[in-house]
Amino acid sequence: MRIRALCISIERSLHYGLICGRSLLLGCSMLLAVSTCLVAQPISDTLELSLAEVKALRAASPMAGVVEISDTSLRLSSSAPALSDVLQQLTPYAVRIYGTGGVATLAYRGSAAHHSEVLWNGVPLNSGFLGMSDLSMMVLATGDILRIGQDGAPSVLPGALLQLQSSLPDSGEHKVDMDLTGGSFGSLNASAHLAAGGKRLAYRLQPYVRRSRNDFAYLTHKADGGDSLGRRKSASYIHAGLQQHLGCTLQGGTLLKGHSMLVLSQRELPEPISGDAVEREQRSGELQGAHSLSLDRRSGQWDWHAGIGLHHQVYRYYILDHDASTTRAWTGQLSLSASTKGQGPLSAETHAVLRHEWVSSDNYQERHIRQSALLSQHLRGNITRDLTALLQARMLVRRDRADLLPAMEVRYMDHKGRHEGYLSFARALRQPTFNELYWNPGGNPGLADEQGLRTETGAALRWNTDHRNLSLDIHFFHHVIRNWVAWRPEGASPYWSPLNLGRVVSTGLESRIRGQHKLPFARIGLELSYLFTRAGESASGRLQPGPQLTYTPRHAFSGMLQYEHKARSLSLRALVQDRRYTRTDLSGWLPAFATMDLTASHRINPWANLYLTFNNITNTNYQLIAWYPMPRLRVEGGFRLQLIPHERTPADKP
Repeated sequence: MRIRALCISIERSLHYGLICGRSLLLGCSMLLAVSTCLVAQPISDTLELSLAEVKALRAASPMAGVVEISDTSLRLSSSAPALSDVLQQLTPYAVRIYGTGGVATLAYRGSAAHHSEVLWNGVPLNSGFLGMSDLSMMVLATGDILRIGQDGAPSVLPGALLQLQSSLPDSGEHKVDMDLTGGSFGSLNASAHLAAGGKRLAYRLQPYVRRSRNDFAYLTHKADGGDSLGRRKSASYIHAGLQQHLGCTLQGGTLLKGHSMLVLSQRELPEPISGDAVEREQRSGELQGAHSLSLDRRSGQWDWHAGIGLHHQVYRYYILDHDASTTRAWTGQLSLSASTKGQGPLSAETHAVLRHEWVSSDNYQERHIRQSALLSQHLRGNITRDLTALLQARMLVRRDRADLLPAMEVRYMDHKGRHEGYLSFARALRQPTFNELYWNPGGNPGLADEQGLRTETGAALRWNTDHRNLSLDIHFFHHVIRNWVAWRPEGASPYWSPLNLGRVVSTGLESRIRGQHKLPFARIGLELSYLFTRAGESASGRLQPGPQLTYTPRHAFSGMLQYEHKARSLSLRALVQDRRYTRTDLSGWLPAFATMDLTASHRINPWANLYLTFNNITNTNYQLIAWYPMPRLRVEGGFRLQLIPHERTPADKP
């Protein structure tokens, strides 16, 4: 029941016709051409990209407690990798993937997937009916930056805040690139990138297709409780999407900007089931879009912002070619804000976000609507030259109640930027999802809100010279969530129902070491991350020896080593995770695993790159979700062409 609730789909008409690659991209182009929106971010603040080289991802924290990943830091084999792959390969966080190409979610520091909020250029992507976002459908496109953490505690959810921001081309930048990757299990990734920037207008377009047809072993239950080895027949997936970004400067200095995204997805795979029943083939598909429009203007000491956003999903799920369910969800958002730095050491920000959620599903007896408003006032002041304090008063207003959610942060940073430390507290809240309230059968309309308290502290040390960069970060966290919602069996009934648990505590530490050394002929980079998480139910607020939360590894390690020499580069990535318990009584678990990936690239000339990747070179047999094994050793190779390279000259740069 829970696995079925996680699957996401589209209309039957999309199931047969639009999922073909060429037709799909044409359909996306036509839809997005009329729905391109404008969102706010100063064009002068965008990143200057260098796509003549095959570059990928590196976690680089801009400030202690926040991880930042861009598309231009390290080298991978795809120009539009899925966010689930990015987080799985480059961070120690627990990513839950239902097999390759399957639904993927993030469990951040012991929290559940619906405890983390995902924003795409300010548009919330959390599903209204599931409360989470499928990270396998989202990509880190060219020019994107992903921030992970709670920078200033802007989210009221008890987990992480994932902010995906898309930049625009700089003035005078004109590029047309294409990327093609293929490999084991019938994988094929293709993307194109068009960018044009002027003094008053900038535009970026990126279509992409990611598909795979798998044929590898998977596990199913036997009636006696043992495991049997089967074959996944005709299991496949395809994700295709198109992103557009447009911005222009109007008279008077007003900035008009926007982003629009449309993604189509289809999955086909058998469903692992228990007992002697006949294996069922499940199909799912989804149409998902996100669009926004905003205006930004500076008037004296004040910065003004106004924006609207829309996220929509259409979901259809099949079993043996029979309709199982159809769900449609819409989330609209209106945001207004004003901020000022003032004349002294004090700055203030005022935000108002109005949100409207609408969900209609075959699994509910009727359609449901929910409105809320989040009002917040931020005050930031300099206590000393190196010490700042942030106070936030946030209020979540609904029809029947209003909740005050205060937050506080104290941060120290020396004027040279070598030492940094922080301490933060924030009250958090999560409303039950529509599935938890109204799923038929099993929904529980009497669920209470989850109430949380986030406490974090950490420090960072940085040493920078002309040839060496080294940084060390360490963070301690203690999160408490009351009324945690968990699905449990209803006695002898075959159906599950959500219940409020007493209290769940998650505590641990996260550390990162990053270094880079420049030689006369090469550059060497190293990055190591470690995460310890102890999470479980607690009646007193303190964890006692006992069960660990399911699918939450206690120890996780990720590492990366990169070597660059002129036109060649080599990167080695490693991931090690402790066992994941599949049952609350610790009677079942997925064993610990270690994997390694190797990527080599070569720049033939300023316009062409070749790259080759060996994924899981240790040929490890592992699972992130029970009965959904991940692929073993696989090879991918591809090329990238820069058809219209135009780099800005020094005279063009500001």
